[in-house]
Amino acid sequence: MSSAIDRVTDALIAAGSITRNGNWSCPVHEDREPSLHVTSDSRGVAMKCHACCDTRDIATALGLTM
Repeated sequence: MSSAIDRVTDALIAAGSITRNGNWSCPVHEDREPSLHVTSDSRGVAMKCHACCDTRDIATALGLTM
């Protein structure tokens, strides 16, 4: 069974997101400079778009649930 961060990373790759300097391009808006920061810890995965996209919208765009 894959970890939560693996599922998020796989979904980002499948969506065509690119990564640069630890950030990913956000699948919700046109993102020429990756603005989506993804981290994980023992509680799960956190996604923060620095262009203010809602985390639920990001998860939906990636085909994931919260």
